[in-house]
Amino acid sequence: MHIKWRAVIVTTILGIFMLSIFFAKYYADNKKNNEVDNSTEYNNIKKNKHDMSKEQIIKWIEEQGENDTYYYDGLSYELANLDNDSELEVVAKIEAGVNLGQFFIFDKKHDERYHLIIELDWKVESWNLYNPIADPVEVGNKKIFEIVTRTGGTGVVVCEVYLWYIKDGEFIQAWKGILKERSVFQDEYFLKIGNYQFNNENNQIYAWLSSYKYKLDGVTLEESYGTNTMTYRFDGTNFCYIAQ
Repeated sequence: MHIKWRAVIVTTILGIFMLSIFFAKYYADNKKNNEVDNSTEYNNIKKNKHDMSKEQIIKWIEEQGENDTYYYDGLSYELANLDNDSELEVVAKIEAGVNLGQFFIFDKKHDERYHLIIELDWKVESWNLYNPIADPVEVGNKKIFEIVTRTGGTGVVVCEVYLWYIKDGEFIQAWKGILKERSVFQDEYFLKIGNYQFNNENNQIYAWLSSYKYKLDGVTLEESYGTNTMTYRFDGTNFCYIAQ
């Protein structure tokens, strides 16, 4: 009986050991494949960007843009795969001032030419064009990206976050939230601070926004208006507010 149990224990240990080797190899191969895929896409982007010039982007903007003049000294651009086809999109921005700018996306169509699919008067503070906020499989096979913008005027600064994606060559804004809103009016200083988190377990956004009133120095707190929390569910097209 003791020999039999010993044999069972040894067999179990050997089985666990073999499974450990199998899964270790599986994850190593997966990691290697992902690294190869990422490296291939990176090299493809690098090659295409080398072949494309700033002058080419300027020519497209002049031919297809909505305005008569642009501040091209503030132009920068990136290539990225924003949708599910193999063609790279060209994403450009112009920083024309502290709160002024433009944002463009050019998509390659069936005629093998790049067409302007969106132009917005956004001063882009930051963009992340290589890492969608969620696995596309979890949000209807859409790559959803984040952009942070800045707008403002006399005594006003607003920083907002936009979530968006490309579908069938069309720019879709899926959600917008406030990160910071500061305004000075009649010697009073108002401030809103917020942020969000995407939960990939239920495809929901959890956002919050806190509001305050300070003295004109922006340091001495006069009143706190509390924090609002909001939840949004992805309905296949947009993130829609869920009533609490």
